[in-house]
Amino acid sequence: MRIFKVIKVIVISILLSCGFLLNVNACEIIFKVISEEKKEYKEGDEIIFSIEVKLTHRVCPIAMQDTKFTYDGIKVIGATKWEETKPGIWTRKIKSQVINNGKTTIMLSAQRKCEKDGGFSTIQLNK
Repeated sequence: MRIFKVIKVIVISILLSCGFLLNVNACEIIFKVISEEKKEYKEGDEIIFSIEVKLTHRVCPIAMQDTKFTYDGIKVIGATKWEETKPGIWTRKIKSQVINNGKTTIMLSAQRKCEKDGGFSTIQLNK
């Protein structure tokens, strides 16, 4: 019976130790298409994205305006300012237009860098 307790303690210790090794971002970034969603987009189509950033640590030394966006296959034609909708949850919308770049996908990425690992997310759509 004692051996099972020892094994149980060892297994739990290993699992807890491994949990600290996982890479956990300080920000969770979620993209959604809030305009008409399509299976494939064509040149000239407008896409409105909603971006939500959840600050895991609630207080972040990096301003929301310092979030870096990269994109391919679209051009940004408008964006709202960041708005804190709930404590630690920020949202904004980006209006874009599909351009011809010779590729079959559209990509929008957001990245936040800080000493707490920041956050990164990408959305990809077909064209």
